[in-house]
Amino acid sequence: MQPTIRINIGLETFEGKPVSFERVSAQLTQLGFQRTACRIEQSSTEPTLVWAGHAEGWNVERILSELNTVAHKFEQDCVAVMIDRPHVQVSALVGLKAQKWGAFDPKHFII
Repeated sequence: MQPTIRINIGLETFEGKPVSFERVSAQLTQLGFQRTACRIEQSSTEPTLVWAGHAEGWNVERILSELNTVAHKFEQDCVAVMIDRPHVQVSALVGLKAQKWGAFDPKHFII
C-alpha cells in the first residue's frame, strides 16, 4: 500500500513575494507526485497550499528529498510534510531554513 502524503507549502517566498499555486502544483506533478486533493488555506503566516496525494513506489527518503528541492525552488523557509504509512507516520520540515522553525509541530499543520 502506498503512503498518503500531506504537504503544507507557503505561497510566499521568504522575502514575501507571492508564489503561484499553479506553479507549485505543476512542479509537484512534474516531479512525480500524484494529487488526490488540494486547496489554499490561510496559515498563521501566509496563504498555504494544502496538498494530499501519493508518489507510487517512493520511499520516505525520496519524498523528503524531492520536497527539499521544491522548498529551494520556491524560496521557502521550509515545507511541512506528513507521510502516513501502515502502522507508522513520518512528519518533518524540509528546506533551507527548516531548523529555524524547530521540530515539526502538528498544531501548525493544516490537514
